[in-house]
Amino acid sequence: FSFQSTRPAGPALEALSLLLQDALRPVPAAPPPGGETDVVFSPSAAVIFWHETVGHPLEAEADERSSVLSRVHSAAVAPPDVEVVDDPLREDLPGSYRFDDEGTEARRVPLISSGVVGDLLSDRRTAGPQSNGHARTPDFRRRPRPRMANIVVAPGSSREEDLITACGEGLYVREIASGSADPESGRFALFVERADAIRKGRLGGRVGRFVLTGDVLKALSQIDGPPGDTVLPSAGLSLCVKGGDGVPVGGAAPALLVRSLLARPPRR
Repeated sequence: FSFQSTRPAGPALEALSLLLQDALRPVPAAPPPGGETDVVFSPSAAVIFWHETVGHPLEAEADERSSVLSRVHSAAVAPPDVEVVDDPLREDLPGSYRFDDEGTEARRVPLISSGVVGDLLSDRRTAGPQSNGHARTPDFRRRPRPRMANIVVAPGSSREEDLITACGEGLYVREIASGSADPESGRFALFVERADAIRKGRLGGRVGRFVLTGDVLKALSQIDGPPGDTVLPSAGLSLCVKGGDGVPVGGAAPALLVRSLLARPPRR
């Protein structure tokens, strides 16, 4: 269980209380799904989807092979209403900072603009004096590397309930416990903690834990319709570990409908 909120103390504690009550209440769950399925991500879950599918593949690494997105720089990979930035200047989110760990002033970096692949997140090693202020390290004993700060996605024009209706048959993902991505191959996995079935365009019963997997380029191309019209921060994303280095991160996004992701039961 994880929780974070940018709301004032009173409303935040009330939301935490409701979530704890829900987490402790036994809820019958259907067996986890298997095979291809259409998925509506809640705003909180969508943040982690974007973190894994766009953020990690656009972290520059000069001494490593290029990622699936860096190889298609300036190409259209998502619908034209998709706008994704990394914004370390968002002080209401946990990944905020004014200067990175090399002393470079932090900058807001467009990652996907009108569906087109934008800039890499860079440091002085990968971009020299043109670094955009994303060198990060957990402490002085580890060299800084290009890392995300706060993934922020612009709202679209869809209501969340309309995305559920448009999904028809599939899954509504409420909470993702963790995720992983291989930037070079483009494969990613999302470990879903809480989800509901969607049947005939309506929410059904709770579904047991499962894993969603996919390919970055294919998943981005299968985003269906404009994103949701309400942007909310992720309740569970606060630390990202890469190569053994953990740094604070955050994000805010609207709900999202993605077609044909692969669901499988978790391995025991």
